[in-house]
Amino acid sequence: ELVAYLFASLAMTAVVAEDLSTFDALQRAWDVMKQKFWSLVLMTIILLFIQWVLSMIIMLPMQVAQFALMFSMDMTNNVPDPSTFFRPIAILMAVFIPLASLVQGLGLTYANAAWMLTYMRLTQNPETPEASVIAEPNA
Repeated sequence: ELVAYLFASLAMTAVVAEDLSTFDALQRAWDVMKQKFWSLVLMTIILLFIQWVLSMIIMLPMQVAQFALMFSMDMTNNVPDPSTFFRPIAILMAVFIPLASLVQGLGLTYANAAWMLTYMRLTQNPETPEASVIAEPNA
């Protein structure tokens, strides 16, 4: 799963960065992955960890709502009046779902930007003038 995520991310990035067709991007991603495998695995682990943390933060309010329902039942499994319980939960979800969508969108944007920068950094040619400017800035 980790390698598949890495390969797909590299291929999508290659399409944008080098304006390649689908099959050319897949071949380029495979070549880059073979050359820089361990650096890319480390980047994959870091980005997946960041996405996991964001997902846990997003899922926390939903988990609280589930536990509230579970603990609101007494030992005879009597469910409280739905209007007193589900109305606040509905309001919470009406506020929470757009916020969760925004956080997830920002997280995906960050991950895609990080993949683009990583790809560009790993595939740049050291003989290009841009690379020498980056490697040796004027002080």
